[in-house]
Amino acid sequence: LQPRRPGGEVDFLITVNEDKSTTVNIHEGTAKIRGRDGALNTIGDEQSVTIDAAGENVEVSTLSQAPQVTTPVDGDVIAYRNVPEQVEFRWNAVAGADRYHIVVARDPEFSDRVVDDDVVGTSFIHGALTPGAYYWHVRSRTGWSQSAQSAVRSIRVRQDLVPPLLELNPPPSAVEAGPWRLHGRTDSDASVFIDDVLIQHVEGRIDHPIELNPGANFIVVEAFDSVGNLSYAPLLVTAK
Repeated sequence: LQPRRPGGEVDFLITVNEDKSTTVNIHEGTAKIRGRDGALNTIGDEQSVTIDAAGENVEVSTLSQAPQVTTPVDGDVIAYRNVPEQVEFRWNAVAGADRYHIVVARDPEFSDRVVDDDVVGTSFIHGALTPGAYYWHVRSRTGWSQSAQSAVRSIRVRQDLVPPLLELNPPPSAVEAGPWRLHGRTDSDASVFIDDVLIQHVEGRIDHPIELNPGANFIVVEAFDSVGNLSYAPLLVTAK
């Protein structure tokens, strides 16, 4: 292995394949590979050499391009309540690639891997990521050759069991029947229902008109967050 310049590094990947052949992928720098027959092969940037199990037949290939990862976005937080959400990893197709290799790990050095698989297509779904940070990248594959890795992205998975805020202003002791406004506050991203009807709020400020009938008016207010946690507030308003 030889870097482009003195003191530089060689970016390479060596894989042992299912048929017991070996592939040397060079992404930056050069490599010289000598087969058992004595023949010397030199490869450079974005090239690979595959040597059969006997160490005799050598095949030189040009690497496909690295994919561009699309989702999840870098730093995305994926929350769930009881059951982990399915996380779909996606990337752009690469011309000439016949499959892709995705790696998902718990550390940025990719030593603690939870996924290390070949995929046909441009997406991979994982439905059991436990809480914590994850890092991922993808390579395109043509035959046994693998491209340089895509950009590394990170996500965080967390379990959320905290219900959203829901506070309602208590009604005055004397309320006239007819139009009345319910006031309160909730989380800015919560969905609020009054008597099973979705209402609008502005950044968590509740200001909603209600038509009161003479006598007791029983009002049910519910707030749901994005993972389904619920806050519940019954309100009894007596109107004259």
